[in-house]
Amino acid sequence: MASLAHRRYIAQQKRHESPPRQILAHKDTMPVSVQEMENSSLITLAAMDDHRACCEILIRHIMNRDTVSYESATKTFKEIKKFNHEGMELTVLPFKMGLVAALVAGFSSIPLCFHLDTVIWFNEFFVTTDVPPERDLETWLEVGTW
Repeated sequence: MASLAHRRYIAQQKRHESPPRQILAHKDTMPVSVQEMENSSLITLAAMDDHRACCEILIRHIMNRDTVSYESATKTFKEIKKFNHEGMELTVLPFKMGLVAALVAGFSSIPLCFHLDTVIWFNEFFVTTDVPPERDLETWLEVGTW
């Protein structure tokens, strides 16, 4: 008599041997890209924020409204996409400036905390706190704790 673990192993092997014939019969009709999908599948994917599905829906909408071929609708879609991206550099400029400012502030904070000459200069002009004795500023770690 086989153990429970052995029976479970045999059952698992049987499940993974070969796919059912029904799946093999439909493997040639399965869509492999959004262009091959039905409208209901595209709408479902678009509702899940799939960008490719949203683009395909817009192309099909252009085909329907303008009564043109898929190739012509794709050209129109590319024109719309190009128009939508015009001026994008100006729109993202504040984010890029913020990123640069954060990087400059982050990297400049290292010498402002650990380099003795920079710390003394910054303390002299901006902080004006008492400087600890020289024996407490012998290493960069001690400078950082000041």
